[in-house]
Amino acid sequence: MGRTRLVALAVIAAGVLLIPGCGGDDGDGDGGTSKEDYASEVEAIVPSALDEITSLRDAIQRGESAEEITSKFDETETAFQDSIDELENLDPPDDVADENQELVRALDDFRRAIADVGTELEAGQPGQAVNQFTPRAVAFFNQITDIRERLRNAGVEVGD
Repeated sequence: MGRTRLVALAVIAAGVLLIPGCGGDDGDGDGGTSKEDYASEVEAIVPSALDEITSLRDAIQRGESAEEITSKFDETETAFQDSIDELENLDPPDDVADENQELVRALDDFRRAIADVGTELEAGQPGQAVNQFTPRAVAFFNQITDIRERLRNAGVEVGD
């Protein structure tokens, strides 16, 4: 793998490290799952996708081949899709149903960003991959932070 491509992958990996994990519990719902159960379900679903980002970063840091890293991008995209599917199947408390849908959209937007990076890397355009991915990673971080805060305000404790 060329030096430019490695630098690009390192920048991408740094961008994904901005993303916080989720965790927590508490609360009651007035429809759907209780707030406590919903928080537990979210904290069981979202970290699995975020763990794949860590695995991807580790592969990049180990200097794995372009093919191995491209495969890791595919695995990460799949993990995000699995998390999206699970979140869509939840029955959140009524007062946080909108936040659940926003979480699904945020994960899906980021899943598409991961897919786009993989495509750009396969095309041998790491600079373009970095330029497109970095602002999307920052936007994802901001969305997740906002959603987590709104969930907390509604009595659903998720996050650190």
